[in-house]
Amino acid sequence: MSSIWSPLAWARKRIAVKAAFLFVSLFALFAALMLAVNVWSERQDQTLRTFALAHAYATHAEATIERDGAIVGETVDTVLNDIFATGDVLAIRVVDDRGRVIDQRGSASDSYPPDEAELANEAIMAGEPKWEEIGGLAVVARPLALADGRSGAVLLGRTMAPVHAAVADVYRRGLLLTLFGIAFVIPVTGLFVSRALRPIRELTEAAQQAARGRLDVRVETGSGDELETLAEGFNVMLDRLKGSLEHVRRLAYSDHLTGLPNKSAFGEHARRVLQSGEERGGAMFLIDLDRFKRLNDTLGAKQGDRLIRSVGERMKSVLARHEKRMEKAGYNVDAELSRITGDEFALIAAGFENHDDVEALARDFVSAISAPVDVAGQQVVVSCSVGIAEFPEHGTEPDLLLRNANLAMDAAKKAGGAVYRFFDTEMTRAAVDRMTLENELRRGIENHEFIVHYQPKVAARTGRVTGSEALIRWRLPDGSIRSPGQFIGVAEETGLIAEMGDFVLQESCRAAARWREKGFEVPVSVNVSALQFERDDFRRKVHDALNAANLPPQMLELEITESVAMTDPERAIAQIQPLRDEGVRFAIDDFGTGHSSLSHLTRMPFDTFKIDQSFVQNLDSDPNARVIVQTILALARSLQLETVAEGAETAEHVAMLQGLGCATIQGFYFAKPMPERDFVDYAESGPKLEPLSESSVLRINPAS
Repeated sequence: MSSIWSPLAWARKRIAVKAAFLFVSLFALFAALMLAVNVWSERQDQTLRTFALAHAYATHAEATIERDGAIVGETVDTVLNDIFATGDVLAIRVVDDRGRVIDQRGSASDSYPPDEAELANEAIMAGEPKWEEIGGLAVVARPLALADGRSGAVLLGRTMAPVHAAVADVYRRGLLLTLFGIAFVIPVTGLFVSRALRPIRELTEAAQQAARGRLDVRVETGSGDELETLAEGFNVMLDRLKGSLEHVRRLAYSDHLTGLPNKSAFGEHARRVLQSGEERGGAMFLIDLDRFKRLNDTLGAKQGDRLIRSVGERMKSVLARHEKRMEKAGYNVDAELSRITGDEFALIAAGFENHDDVEALARDFVSAISAPVDVAGQQVVVSCSVGIAEFPEHGTEPDLLLRNANLAMDAAKKAGGAVYRFFDTEMTRAAVDRMTLENELRRGIENHEFIVHYQPKVAARTGRVTGSEALIRWRLPDGSIRSPGQFIGVAEETGLIAEMGDFVLQESCRAAARWREKGFEVPVSVNVSALQFERDDFRRKVHDALNAANLPPQMLELEITESVAMTDPERAIAQIQPLRDEGVRFAIDDFGTGHSSLSHLTRMPFDTFKIDQSFVQNLDSDPNARVIVQTILALARSLQLETVAEGAETAEHVAMLQGLGCATIQGFYFAKPMPERDFVDYAESGPKLEPLSESSVLRINPAS
């Protein structure tokens, strides 16, 4: 059945076939109409002839009978016999007005059909001939005056066979002519339609090629009619479509800022290079600018864009220089540099088969980007971290290579930036471990596995516990404790640090409120992450924690790192000042490790400097550390700020801090962070140091 329908389906899709079928159908319809007219005309003509001859025979019989005055006689018999002998007259009857048959030929019965009797009566009554086709005969009734004065009629029936034969002959001839005409019309029509529709066929073929992406096809008909106008319009449409698609492609595959290919174009090029089947090695580079966000915020978006463009130009120049050198050495180089995100570039370079060539290119990228850039009249230095995955060693699929290059770039970032790193399998293992840790962190938050420990702050002069720092701990389902150093970095990278920070803030406020109810009023200090501090709802979160615990603001101190505070000093002031006006205290954590501006520092609404432990732990071994601590303490006194030194682990550390005039000391020498119940017991057990003597020499009681 499919073999039958396939040609029909093909024919239904062809205008030429439809047009030829229409022409042939119209011709066949016209031929059929003409044949019908001819058949009808022939029948009418033959019928009239038949009736005319029958009428002549009947008239001859009537004349003979009336002349002889008798129906029965030799003459009449001879005439009737002669008429009947012609062969086409099948019946002759002479009837009177009573319906009796007086004489007849061709019938063995005295009666005759009612239709003939009725026709005879009509002729007798009318006194004129009547005729009608009865039973396949052309019957003529002619009135007759009988010798006895009665009326009668001669009925003569002539066969219609000649009529039928003539009509059949006309039909056969007409049908043959029609078939011959169709056989002639089909090829002529096909040729005419094919030539007439050739421009449409060309337009169709051009449209199909255009649909396959070949927009350079053109149609030239030369027909001088509407089809030529259509072809010209089609050509104009293709020209405009080609221009539009090229424009769209430029927009879709080009980075508007640098003019480099974008991420989509890079992905397509990487697939072509890696699937080309050529036995060529190479490498995929991922280049990310270090700390660009801070530069962009400082310089402004417009100048940041200028910096990105400058970096792109430098990278293109470096790549062009290496390509030229490689091609002179006989290498078949295929490289494409792209900008795939805001400050991230990617390069796939096939033909760099030598590891040393790949490393030289990476080294030049780092060097060229690190050179000072003139932006808005000032010299700006930006560095980059480069991750490299070589193929086929590190993979042959674009996604895998990009992932491995990204792992290598992360390693370069962790190394401090301004370096390049090659991918190795240990990075994958580290990434898997990191992903596992991230999943465990999310599970731990959902299962409320995090707890808060508290480390005491001891007054240097009285030795009493005057404060506490809240520090998060992760209690695993098996009861073991995981320290922050094992998960804080991942929490910051994933954004989970904000949720964890909110938990510590709320729990610490509740703990300090419980201490107050017992008559033990010790403020609690809580570290604030950069993500928490930058949120618009930071102040509301602090208010909610204080209100939920019913804790006075003076009992809460928030610690913010120096780098967070100085990233955007104006915003920092806007976040801190309203809360400080309400009584919440603020401390700069890890002071001395950042890049504080004295002009900003004097405006900052802080209450305390926390001296970083790296300086405290080197007091007894590094003279520079002692100078730095002295300077910080002097600066704090001049600004009328309190000081807390963290990281004191030995009696020497404590003694030197007391001697330098530090107000508060915190560290493992006194106690490690501990659960709330242990902290309260420790704080209420009495002084941890004896009062400072006039000679500023302390006798130290180490914590048990």
